[in-house]
Amino acid sequence: MKKAFFMAHGAPTIYLEDNDYTQSLKNFKQHNPEIKKLVLMSAHFESPIIRVSTSTTYETMYDFGGFPKELYEVKMETKGDPSLSQQVLSLLDKAGFKANAIEDRPLDHGAWTLLKLIDPQNTCPVVLMSVNPFEEPRQLMKIGEAFRSLSDDTAFIFSGGLVHNLGWLGYGDQADPKALRFWTWLDQAIQNKDTQALLNYASQVDAKLAVPRPEHFIGFFSVYGFMHDQDQVHLLNHMFQFQTLSLDYYTFIRK
Repeated sequence: MKKAFFMAHGAPTIYLEDNDYTQSLKNFKQHNPEIKKLVLMSAHFESPIIRVSTSTTYETMYDFGGFPKELYEVKMETKGDPSLSQQVLSLLDKAGFKANAIEDRPLDHGAWTLLKLIDPQNTCPVVLMSVNPFEEPRQLMKIGEAFRSLSDDTAFIFSGGLVHNLGWLGYGDQADPKALRFWTWLDQAIQNKDTQALLNYASQVDAKLAVPRPEHFIGFFSVYGFMHDQDQVHLLNHMFQFQTLSLDYYTFIRK
């Protein structure tokens, strides 16, 4: 596998939005024509033991309330890839992870809102997998390491949010100073590939505000762990919504 991605999914309404961030996601297939399969870890699929979907087709989950009617009318046509699922389960086992197959997990909004943006024609089969929000970051990096041997037409995505505190939202897109301070520190650490600083993210002064609960953040370490020191990381797009909700799109590329 040559590429992994972090993509923030924001609110479920991201699928309906038209801005620079969503436009960059819509260019995913154009910029990555070699990618034909996706392994997608969603922040909204939590499990202490990793769950890997072996579905051939997915139902659509509306795991939210109070949003526009058209969101509840979305019907996905995403296909699964049981063969790829078995490869993922085997690699996780070899890496020392407990992982179980699951057949009937629908696509939650952390998965389908992004898929509707990056692959609206449903051309890529998807293997959905869970995240353990309370796993140690260094351990989660081993997931990305394990996936390096997947074929180059496969990409690994974590769908979450780097600054994501729904109890701290404001009005407008100008970032709250504390949210911006944490994000700026985090982006510099990512771009510099400062692994030790990233592993100690919780010691940052604004970390408890930016990451009050780790489920949207912690899976970042899995896609980050995909890289070697010589590999590349690029921030493809970034914006704040509601002052404290960051939308970030990173790619990690192996040489």
